[in-house]
Amino acid sequence: MGQYGNQPDFGTGIDLVAAFPATAPTPAILYIGTVISPATITVVCVDDTVATFTNITSGFFPIVVKKINAAVGILPADIIFVR
Repeated sequence: MGQYGNQPDFGTGIDLVAAFPATAPTPAILYIGTVISPATITVVCVDDTVATFTNITSGFFPIVVKKINAAVGILPADIIFVR
């Protein structure tokens, strides 16, 4: 997704999230479905930075991550790793 490494400009595969914490098989962005406001997600970015984002909404989350540590207001089944 995007211009990260050798990835194309669009998603070519997905991985479902079953529970938190969730590790992506390869770095990916997230597609977030239903959220209960206010939603918060804590992720590990590709450079190992841990970041917490608040006021998350439904849709594509354009940060390349390798792990979701936790989420509030978002169920695991409502998140998809897009790579």
